[in-house]
Order: sequence, then structure tokens, then C-alpha cells
Amino acid sequence: MTRNKLFIFILIGTLSTFLCSPVLAQNAKGGGSSGVQAKEKQPVAKPATESQGGAQANRGGGNGNQEGNNSNRRRRGRSRSAEPDRDRRPTQNQPAGSGLGEFAMSIDENSRMLVLHPEDQSDRSDLNVTIGSEFTTNVTLHNRDMAPMDQLRILISYEPDFLEPVSINDSPISDHLRGNPVAEVDPLLGIVLYEAELAEPLAINDAPLLKVRWKAKQITFGTRLDFGNREDLFTTVNSGGVDLLGQSDTPGDGTLNMNVTILPQDPKEAEAMLSDPRIYDSPGGKIGGARIFMRPENKRIVVGEPFTIDLMLDNRAMSMLDGLSVLIEFDPEVISILDEDWDNWITREKNILDGPFREDFPWDFHIANTVYSTRGYITYRVGTGDGELTRGKLAPFAQIHAVAKKPTAGTAFVFKFSKRPRSHATEATFIGHDVLGAPDIFGDGTKGVIITVHPNMDDRRANAK
Repeated sequence: MTRNKLFIFILIGTLSTFLCSPVLAQNAKGGGSSGVQAKEKQPVAKPATESQGGAQANRGGGNGNQEGNNSNRRRRGRSRSAEPDRDRRPTQNQPAGSGLGEFAMSIDENSRMLVLHPEDQSDRSDLNVTIGSEFTTNVTLHNRDMAPMDQLRILISYEPDFLEPVSINDSPISDHLRGNPVAEVDPLLGIVLYEAELAEPLAINDAPLLKVRWKAKQITFGTRLDFGNREDLFTTVNSGGVDLLGQSDTPGDGTLNMNVTILPQDPKEAEAMLSDPRIYDSPGGKIGGARIFMRPENKRIVVGEPFTIDLMLDNRAMSMLDGLSVLIEFDPEVISILDEDWDNWITREKNILDGPFREDFPWDFHIANTVYSTRGYITYRVGTGDGELTRGKLAPFAQIHAVAKKPTAGTAFVFKFSKRPRSHATEATFIGHDVLGAPDIFGDGTKGVIITVHPNMDDRRANAK
């Protein structure tokens, strides 16, 4: 072996070691035993295969004797059934877009590797799917020198919170199998295990050995499918008892894994997730990206003539939101707020208008709506028990009616913030978490307004007369 080839194999083995799933190891520790325990657990998926030499999932039994596992598996009989819809293409599944960053695999032509990749996309290691959809991954052997194999074990680890195995399809090699292969799923540890012996040594290159179909369960920016190699059980392709993958004396090397992003079904929400992945705080619930801003009436503002300012909520970022509070500061020497409460829930004292806007925002809780004319403040607070109420909406939630007392080159309406608990300053929240702008930045996600007040020419003319 040349020095360059040896360096490549060492590098690949190192990459494979670091790509192994930490979730698998943690779950194994939590389970209190070593090895894959699928034979002692009821699998959530019943992997189905081709009628020609497929592998049927083991649904129970097993004596737990680790030393006798391999022989016991091969003695057990397996019935075979056709995989339902095995040729069906998932129409919504696509490669990861530019918002996530694309990653195309480049494999050393002279190495032997086992690669996890999306079906019909052998050069990719990432995939975007929508929640609730199904997709297929291939396990492909890169074997340019056509080394023959006679035995294989494929161990795939996954995160059960996000993915569920639907079926295992070994039809690409089913005609070459000796006896009945073994396919097992452990839904607690998140493991798919497939083992088989070949009737005669088989040499293939860039061809799938196995196809696994999955269902996407929860939204997530990224969940990995790994060849979940462990010290006592690892992925291997053998020839005469010698591992063909990577370096023969390094168990579990010579593998490449893949990443799956599970997007919302709503195209707008999916686009928002791809454009700003930082603000996805937890599976299934986006936190952040909402905005509050002021939109003044499109007119020339003059002294003594009423004008309006819309308070706008922009949640096209599709954030969860269950509470909204604004504290607005204005100059009472220049501006006088008019009392407008038609169809309002709160009509005590002086208010800003929100009655006409309940169709877009039917809040469950109306907590505060008060104008403090002398101090120059407006407080407004509402809430809802439905965190999805505002998602995807851009509309006014309230309206300020005001009149200017005197001309000025610029007077400001400003959203005020406070870090003091229960200060009831400006905020938009979901279960207490900030959803305005970037969640980790205090005081962002709002925009006030500065208006110019012009003199009233009629008043000037009257004074001149």
C-alpha cells in the first residue's frame, strides 16, 4: 500500500469515528446493558422486504445470550412479504437548499466505503423532507477494485423522536443470500440492524446493498442517520472474515453518514425555517423572528388635524406567540392622544382602538389598554391560549388616533423596553420566551416612527386677518 493510500484510509477511519452518533452511546448507557437488544423489545416498525430473499423484522423472542446471537439469528426462519409502495417516490423530498448549505460527497476512488445517502442521489449526504412524509435512504458500497464480499452487517442509528423506520428492502442482493437474513429494529435505542450471509462471494461497486424507508415525525433543523458503530457491534462488510471497509484492522471505519432536515408542511413556514434557522428553538416550535412596527397614516400631518398610526404585527416568520405587550412613549407637549374605543374590549379611561382588528387577531385575553396623556405613555397588553394564532400574519393589531398641538421638525413614537421582571414593557413572547427578532438579542424586532408636524395654514391666515 502506498503512503498516500495509507494516509487516506487513516483519515477516513478518523472521520467515521467522529461521525458516530452520540445519542446511540447515551441510550445504551441508559438502557443498562450492552449490545443491541432488539430481540428483547417489540419493534415499532415491521420492516418489509421483497418476496425474493427479503428480510423480515424480528418481532420478539431471543434469550439475551450475546455470544449466541449470530447463530441464533441465522437459524430462525423468516417469512417474507412484499414491501408496500416500495417504488413510490416522495414528491416533497428534496436536497437541502442554499439556506442550509449544500454538501456533496467526494469519495476517494480507491477506498472501500459504505455510504448512507438519499435514494437516487448518491453524491449527497443531506436531505430536506416535510413532516409526516416518507423517504428512502440507500446503503451503497463503494468498491472500485471489486473485492468480493461474503458477509455483511449494517447497523444504522437514528433519533426516535424525529424518525421512524417503515421498511427494510434488501432486494438489490436478495438473489445472492444464503438462508434467511436478519432485520431488527430497536425503537428505544434507535437502531436498525441487518445481517446476512451470501451464498457465494459477490463483487459489486457503487450499487446499493440495502434500502431503508423512513417516516419524518417532528420538525428539526437536523437529525443524523449514522452507521452507529459500537465497540461490541459495528457495521462491516467481510470477505473470509476480513473487514473490507476502510482499514481491515480498524472495526467500524470506512463509513459515511447523512443528515436529514424535517421541514413544516406549510411552504411559507418551511421557507422561513430555511432562511433563518437560528430562531428554531425546539422541535416543532419556532421561536423568534416576529416584528412590531408603526405605520403612520399616509397624509401630511398638520397642527389640529387628527391622524392615525397603525400598530403592526408581522409574524410571517411563523413564530409561536402567545403574549403581546407594548409600551409606547410620545411627547405630550406636542401630541395629544384621542380616546377611540369603538368595539373595544377595554373602554375604561382613554384607549387606543383595537375593536376592528379582532378578526385578524382574536385575542383570548385583553389585559391593558390605557393612554397616560400627561406622562406621555401608552400601555397595551393582550394574550392568547393558541400559540399559532398570529403565525403567517401581517396586519394591524391596534391603532393610535392623535392630534398635534404644535409644529415640529420631528417628534417620535418609541417602543420602550425593560429588563425588569413584570415591567410590562414592549415584548412578544411564547411561554415566556422572547420571540421579537432574534431571541438572544434584547430590544430588537421593533421600529417606531418620527413624524413631522406642519403648521396649520388656515390658522395662520386667520391670525393674519
